[in-house]
Amino acid sequence: MLKLFNSSNPFTLFLFLVYSVAIHFHLFLNPGQFSSTYALAFDKIFMQLLHLHELPVLWLVVIHIAIVSLQGILISFLVQSNKILQKPSLVPAVVFVLITNIFHDIPAFSPEIISALIFTWALFKIFSTYNKTKIDSLLFDIGLIVAVSTLLFYPAAVFIGYAIAAVIRLRATSFREFLVLISGIAVICFLTATALFWFDILPVATAQLYIPTRLPDMKPIFSPVHIAEFSILGIVLMMALWFTGERFSSNIVQTRKYIGSFISLLLVACTVPLFSEHPAISNCYFLFIPASVIISYYLVQTKNQLYAELIFMSMLVAAIIFQTVNFA
Repeated sequence: MLKLFNSSNPFTLFLFLVYSVAIHFHLFLNPGQFSSTYALAFDKIFMQLLHLHELPVLWLVVIHIAIVSLQGILISFLVQSNKILQKPSLVPAVVFVLITNIFHDIPAFSPEIISALIFTWALFKIFSTYNKTKIDSLLFDIGLIVAVSTLLFYPAAVFIGYAIAAVIRLRATSFREFLVLISGIAVICFLTATALFWFDILPVATAQLYIPTRLPDMKPIFSPVHIAEFSILGIVLMMALWFTGERFSSNIVQTRKYIGSFISLLLVACTVPLFSEHPAISNCYFLFIPASVIISYYLVQTKNQLYAELIFMSMLVAAIIFQTVNFA
């Protein structure tokens, strides 16, 4: 089945969209719960301004599928544009959509999904800094985009540190360039604070800020079902990381830096629930971005394609089981 997506052309894109709708079909039968906890900016833009909460459930499901599919395509384009795989492929998009459906009870249209979509745009900018002489505009854009992503979902602030570390990893960065990135963040913070003050809702926004002082209750994330889901993802991810490590030194320097950045992103994304006031499985959505890249690298690059197909089909069967079986 992976061979169908191991290229990048209009027909493959059409097949991917059909695949995405098919694997999300359970949402049409049982939409589940939609997220009800929003950051102030998310609530103002999507709920009070666009009134998305008033749309029929079917439309919200369609929007959710469109956003997840778009993010998968963007991840594939990110991998292609930086030549992490040897040839264009939509396998990263296929794997990303599959992982999101293994964790079937992530609320549709949650703030994490929109925040992660915007953060993917920042990844394009971050990776574009490699081997560039003048990157001031890129660094400023990175700061702006990561700050906007954080406004929609506050725990995404951990990726500010990742963005700085990733840029330093990809190229030598001066202190002045570091200040340019920080200034992009500062501009968004200043404009947001000014708007909140103007409309007299700054106290409401600051009251939503959460600074963790102790380890939060992680039971909603580590329920028995979620442990089973994490186990499946973890086993495949460990095999992919082992394969990546074996081939790491044989890659060109550029590819090694990109893969290393995704591994770092994987580790940072694991900490997102720790900065959430009410940890939920949806907090792990950012984790699926690097996981899909690392796993797809393994599935595409391994010489034993039959083994890769078996792994993919096993994950697909697991996703269908978690979607259809009631574990309550």
